[in-house]
Amino acid sequence: MIGKGYALDKLGNHTQAVFYYDKAKATDPRYIPDLTNKANFLDKIGNYNLAIIYFDKALAINPENTDAIKGKDNVLSHIGNQTLSQSSNNTNIVDNTK
Repeated sequence: MIGKGYALDKLGNHTQAVFYYDKAKATDPRYIPDLTNKANFLDKIGNYNLAIIYFDKALAINPENTDAIKGKDNVLSHIGNQTLSQSSNNTNIVDNTK
């Protein structure tokens, strides 16, 4: 499933990519590559808050996972590059991914 999501993401079909990322996550919600791939995708489309949630889920499973650490750092740098007014609109993070 994750392979299909990744391929569709690369082709620019983001709606279908999300479907397959979610389907893969439902199969094994603790599989770190699925979590980090979806988080990277969310970062790419600018959904930074949800990307952080997914990276945090991966880090809760394995705090030393380098993909999750680097990915979260990348998202945080994107948030830091936003203007204060843009990022202040997204301060309430709600985790609806369970």
